[in-house]
Amino acid sequence: MVFAPASLKDSLSEVLHMYKKNKNINIKEVYLGTAQLAQQIKNGAEPDFFISANMEWMRHLEKRELVLSDFTFILLSNSLVAITNDKNLNKHSPNYFNNVRKTFLNTNTRISLAMVDAVPAGIYAKEFFQNIGIWEKIKYNVANSPNVRAALSFVSRGDLEYGVVYKSDALVDKKVKIIYELDTSLYTKVQYPITILNKENDTMLLYNFLKQKKTMSIFKKWGFIVTHD
Repeated sequence: MVFAPASLKDSLSEVLHMYKKNKNINIKEVYLGTAQLAQQIKNGAEPDFFISANMEWMRHLEKRELVLSDFTFILLSNSLVAITNDKNLNKHSPNYFNNVRKTFLNTNTRISLAMVDAVPAGIYAKEFFQNIGIWEKIKYNVANSPNVRAALSFVSRGDLEYGVVYKSDALVDKKVKIIYELDTSLYTKVQYPITILNKENDTMLLYNFLKQKKTMSIFKKWGFIVTHD
């Protein structure tokens, strides 16, 4: 069983589908917000793999000896983007989107983010807004979602005008448009550490497969920054 953040759903599903070809093996995939996954492990869940969308949750489990820290490595990286939808994009001239601070201060709807106090994508977004000096002005105008894909959906459906998600998520949904690539120096580096909870033979075989070049090429195709190219 693989526990992974919602932002990996499309890419990791493709990787695991490729791995399972010609193998008599069943792999259960669970995609939720990292905080939800970590809490389930703390409550006794025993997946074979845990992939986190930040280092903090991984360290949280390592300190409690709930995962095998000697096998932890950084699988992927990502970045944050600000998004809108076609409906909102068509209301404005291109010059309207030339100042990220003004865009988020002047929105007519709430701002779509993953949970800013628990989900990595939301934590990173909050950090960005703090560093550009507008968090205190917009924090009560945030719509918090349980994971980044839910935050993406609010903008994609047209319910909300703007949101902040991972670049890989924005590239998946053709109904959203990237209006800003957020300055990576203004938030903590987005990393996806992976580890295992046991050293069973099937676990180790998949663990090694995830490091291979052909695996990395799939993640790269989905917009991730690979660390084992």
